[in-house]
Amino acid sequence: MVRWLFLSCFFCASLFSESFVTYEFSGGRFGDCLLSYLHAKWLSYTYQIPLLYRPFPYSSELALHEKEKRYQPFYLLKHSMVKLGASLPCPAGGSCIYECPYFPTIPDNEWEDPQTYRFSIDWNNEEFKNIAREMIAPLRPLQLTLPPKNTINIALHIREGGGFEKGLFHFPLKMPPLSFYLEAFSKILAEFEGFSIYCYLFTDALEPARLAKKLQKAVPQGAPVFIDYRKKGNHHAANVLEDFFSFFHFDVLICPQSNYSGVAAAMGDFAMTYFPVGFSRNKKKATITESRLEKNEAVYQQVIKRVSP
Repeated sequence: MVRWLFLSCFFCASLFSESFVTYEFSGGRFGDCLLSYLHAKWLSYTYQIPLLYRPFPYSSELALHEKEKRYQPFYLLKHSMVKLGASLPCPAGGSCIYECPYFPTIPDNEWEDPQTYRFSIDWNNEEFKNIAREMIAPLRPLQLTLPPKNTINIALHIREGGGFEKGLFHFPLKMPPLSFYLEAFSKILAEFEGFSIYCYLFTDALEPARLAKKLQKAVPQGAPVFIDYRKKGNHHAANVLEDFFSFFHFDVLICPQSNYSGVAAAMGDFAMTYFPVGFSRNKKKATITESRLEKNEAVYQQVIKRVSP
């Protein structure tokens, strides 16, 4: 039913000269806003309907701020706003602004309505991927975290909330327990046994040294693994763009179902990505029951060639 409504709305768009697509926000932070933008950008690309850009935190520091057509309230004087997925027909003789509702890539809790409007972006479409990279690019130089060139480099995104949010129970895929990261780290280390490893913790944790100490216990004795992290200035609202664009300089990305690192995983070319996809609950404890390791063989071979003697 939702798919039929979606197609009927876009069929309606072909009848009128000026229709647009835009997006709504979840009320979340940078990662959620990026995903909202990308969903609408995919619809714009797929159906050749111009996108109307709605600013969000940090968007003024991205290329899209200068390159996209800006949404303005006066558009509603001549266009009807139609939320995709809703049973609202296009008005005869007028033009529409199709609003794409927010939805996460993977439902993060059991309370989400299974009928929620959703679709998938084809990240194997290199043309669209390049468009996304062009638009989501910094307008000014950033102080990035750049790993060494002679090591296997792991970006490990640990989301704790940093005093901003608590979600280990309600959103276990977005904020999984430390056991997930320990298991993921061990499996990635096994994939690169015998190579020198550099791992950087990208985290909003107020005490990253504590996390590094626990992760160190997962390192086999004598293995050449160095765990690094920001020593000061760690905060949930600090280094947002710096950390996001630093992800792309690493070979491997271990991340939760956070839109912040999830968008980076989709846009980047990583040798491996590792993330949770399933969970269970037992009273007040949430456990990750299923994780996924995705490997890009071509990039993997390039990485091995780079670090091999």
